Amino acid sequence: MKKTNGRSFKVTCEKGYYVFKLEKLLKENNMSKYSLAKLLNTEYKVINRYSHGTLTKFDSKVIARICNACNCRIEDFLEYVNEEEMILNNKEKV
Repeated sequence: MKKTNGRSFKVTCEKGYYVFKLEKLLKENNMSKYSLAKLLNTEYKVINRYSHGTLTKFDSKVIARICNACNCRIEDFLEYVNEEEMILNNKEKV
C-alpha cells in the first residue's frame, strides 16, 4: 500500500493497481469515516478498510451504500488501473 497524495491510497495487485479515494470523497462531502459508518449502519473498521485499501474482498452492498450516501459513482472512490494496458496504449500513441 502506498499513499499517492494526501487523500488516496495505491494498492498493487496482479497486473495493475487499485486507487482508493474514499478519504478524498469524504472530505469533499464534509463527512468523516465515523459519520459514514454510522449512516451506513456498518462498522468503522469496514469504512477504514475501504479508505486505506486494506480490505481483503469487495462487498457490492457496501460499495452501493457508499455510492448512495455520498451521491457518487464507484469510480469516484475506487479505481483500477491496468498497467499493461497503459503501456500498450502509450506505445500505440508514439
